[in-house]
Amino acid sequence: MDPGIGSLCFFCASYAVAGIGKGVYGGFHSGKIDWLHGVAETTVTTVLSAKHLRSDRARAKAANDALESARQSLLDLVGRIRIDSRTSIKDLLSRAETLRHSLQELVRDLPVQSIRYRGNGRVELNLAVALSGALSELMLPQDIRTIDSVHQPRIPTPTTDQGFTGLVVDCPGVSARPAMVPKIFDEDDQLVYGPPYISREYAVKKGVAGYFRDVGAAQRDERVGPKPLTVKGIKTAANGPSDLIISNSDAARIRGTASNLKWLQRCKVLIVIE
Repeated sequence: MDPGIGSLCFFCASYAVAGIGKGVYGGFHSGKIDWLHGVAETTVTTVLSAKHLRSDRARAKAANDALESARQSLLDLVGRIRIDSRTSIKDLLSRAETLRHSLQELVRDLPVQSIRYRGNGRVELNLAVALSGALSELMLPQDIRTIDSVHQPRIPTPTTDQGFTGLVVDCPGVSARPAMVPKIFDEDDQLVYGPPYISREYAVKKGVAGYFRDVGAAQRDERVGPKPLTVKGIKTAANGPSDLIISNSDAARIRGTASNLKWLQRCKVLIVIE
């Protein structure tokens, strides 16, 4: 290491899912996952010695070192993202060498979000990756396919189409954890929302579901607006904390019309967790 460059220290956050304002964040030693905006980001700091503050060579090397460390930090962070209740990206990478190389290439090609040179010698570099787009294309399960339409399931008593434009699942008091592919079940463990109802095109573009902390903000969000159907999340499913149970009556409202299934296909779903 260049004698003018000190050791690296990483963005530090507690291991938790927390609410900040309207957002939902997962914090780890390697960075944070913003589930509201669908971004994983890390910040790395390099420290220059006082005598090298004006050295272009030392500054360039500090930036390069910070970038390499940020890439490693971001790979660690992305590995912690839940695919579903039982599987993380790290789990997938441990079983698929080609997938791990593809992720490394994706992170290597990411542009630097920002780099700041502080007067005290600190060089701060920020690197981020969207959970949608290329990362989703790599990581979403193959049972989420591009589909032309969603067929209305057979139900006993179809309801009148009320013109809903999306779904908000409000989960007060439910210890839910965000994931890239959450599932929603009724009280009889029948799937209401999950891979069979989702078009891969929309899942890759915007994510299977978005996460909010405030139900009012979720109801106003353009993803589900202008008239979202709001239902209550009763509890998490037995198979894990990223899958939710809603009442049978709410499930019937969702299944009640073909137009509802069209916006499920387009991933017009927001989940509100504490």
